[in-house]
Amino acid sequence: MRAFLLSVVSAAVITAISSTAFAWSCVATASDGAQGWSSNYANEKAAESRAMRECQRYANTDDCEVQQCVPDNGKS
Repeated sequence: MRAFLLSVVSAAVITAISSTAFAWSCVATASDGAQGWSSNYANEKAAESRAMRECQRYANTDDCEVQQCVPDNGKS
């Protein structure tokens, strides 16, 4: 019985650690002041892509660039 409880607790701890979700947020800007941002994306690449699309949507120039991406695990 003790071994069974230990295995259940171990499985729960491993599941909790491995399921810590990270969401990514990014900001992109252009020289004309246009901005694009993204939040709550599963990975950094997807967040970058969305921020760039949003920036390009409003920019009058072709120089949008991702300035920063930040992972958020919900603890900050």
